[in-house]
Amino acid sequence: MQALLILGLQIAPVLGSPVAILSKLSAVPTCPEANDPADIVVCGHVDTDRYRLRPLTPPLGVRDGPPLAQTGIGGGTLGVTTQQVMIGNVPSNRVMLSLKLPF
Repeated sequence: MQALLILGLQIAPVLGSPVAILSKLSAVPTCPEANDPADIVVCGHVDTDRYRLRPLTPPLGVRDGPPLAQTGIGGGTLGVTTQQVMIGNVPSNRVMLSLKLPF
């Protein structure tokens, strides 16, 4: 803790006064002045979509569903898929290679 205090005292002349630093960091609203001291002036900008998530647009060529791992080879199609089946109440994960040739 003392090391941070000493470091802060060394850096303070470089950064300037704490009030000047805070004034740069904090947003100062530009509100109109009230004509009457009894008036309450409320100002601000409400952006309802500021933090709302927007839908992602898919890149061109992307289809719905999982990607296909396949390529053309020798006039046919070579593909890779995965499967999970239960064998005696134990899950078995498999990788399947398939070669489809037209006839």
